Amino acid sequence: MIGDNPASDIEGGIRIGKHNLEETGVNNWKTILLRSGVWKEGEDTKGAHYICDNMRAAYELILKEHGLDKK
Repeated sequence: MIGDNPASDIEGGIRIGKHNLEETGVNNWKTILLRSGVWKEGEDTKGAHYICDNMRAAYELILKEHGLDKK
């Protein structure tokens, strides 16, 4: 889940991950909080797994995490 609002985007992504864990035994959801919107540095991240400056940085992080980046 990628978003700039910790109270909706990040909490929602974390809730879905917990639900998947209860239902399937696997939580494969990660959350990325963006600095480019509602959230400001120093505010509560609501447990975001990653923080990125913008969507491009989030995209590059996802590629890297999945071994799909062009090294």
